[in-house]
Amino acid sequence: MKRLFGFFALIFLIGAIVLMSEKAPAKLAHGSFALAISCMDGRIQELVLKHTHELSGADHVDNITRRGGILRIFSEHNAQLEEDILQDVAVSVQKHQSEHIYVFSHEQCAGYPESEEIHRAGLHRITRILKKRFTDCAVESFWIKRNTDEDWNFLKVDTIGQR
Repeated sequence: MKRLFGFFALIFLIGAIVLMSEKAPAKLAHGSFALAISCMDGRIQELVLKHTHELSGADHVDNITRRGGILRIFSEHNAQLEEDILQDVAVSVQKHQSEHIYVFSHEQCAGYPESEEIHRAGLHRITRILKKRFTDCAVESFWIKRNTDEDWNFLKVDTIGQR
């Protein structure tokens, strides 16, 4: 009877560990990480971090910001700047074990003053570039639409590799 109980207890424990590992982000000694990549615009920074925390469930969010986000850099086809951004992403993925990468672009962007259509096309392209380079990560992109000064909506553009 004790062996049978021990066997079922072991099965239960293994099942619990598997379920926890599937739902929770990877944990380092200092917690789990996700990565947000967005424009430097101060109007969206807190919103991006909050949204990333909510989506990922991670303890911490690495945050890469650039004028116009990475869309501007990749639209200029500057190989050196593109590689610099990808190295920043690599640090988050390799050193902090980020499993989720979130890319954001927003309406009324002064750093990349293009139409919503161009932003969305850029988000599709960047999502694929990041997924190709960081195959173990889930990559999602969002268009942030402004309703009022205080109210912004996050609209999902692309998702590759749900975890």
